[in-house]
Amino acid sequence: MLIANGGQATYSPPTTGVLTVLCPVTGRVLRQTVAGGSGYFTDTLAADDALVLAYLTIWDTNRLDVFSTATDKLLRAIPVAAHPLQVTVDSTHRQVFVAGEAASFARECGPQSQPGAITILDALSGAVKARIPVGRCPDALAFDPLTARLFVSNHEDNTVSVLDAVRGVLRTQRVHLHPHAFAVDELHHKVFVIARFPLRGGGDPVVAGTGHVPVPLS
Repeated sequence: MLIANGGQATYSPPTTGVLTVLCPVTGRVLRQTVAGGSGYFTDTLAADDALVLAYLTIWDTNRLDVFSTATDKLLRAIPVAAHPLQVTVDSTHRQVFVAGEAASFARECGPQSQPGAITILDALSGAVKARIPVGRCPDALAFDPLTARLFVSNHEDNTVSVLDAVRGVLRTQRVHLHPHAFAVDELHHKVFVIARFPLRGGGDPVVAGTGHVPVPLS
């Protein structure tokens, strides 16, 4: 996990519970701090440069840790949806989105995963503003700041949920099998979804040699 913030980069290996701050030019380690304690699964990081805050998902304790990027100190730990997988920030409206699921029996998502949820938090106070149900194993997020749309890949449902922070789920769109990554084109307001396999019986061709299928969502 890597985020750029204030001319620095912060990295946390998934099973160490340690935040490492790097110089992005030289790669030199500037400092390290414990996050969540040894043995915790730390999954993803997101930063809000304006608020000088970083958000770190702790998978096995169902929480979001909030750090100061100026001091690296843990400010608060917020309970979120079960097994948080991804986090992203809406800096304009000062919101944080956390994707979680309920597959407590396994480390990875699978066919028996339970429906997931998006927890929407106030970026300043950490208060939970809403929890919105989505599909099974929501393991990737993308946010378009101009349209204020959040895109959620539901890995085990082969769908993408399109959310509005106020109105909730606007629509759920079927895509190729096991969507697991996004890229946002903010200029044309398109989101490209990477899926592991094409739909059976049709769909766009697999990109040669990659096994991935890009699917644009308008």
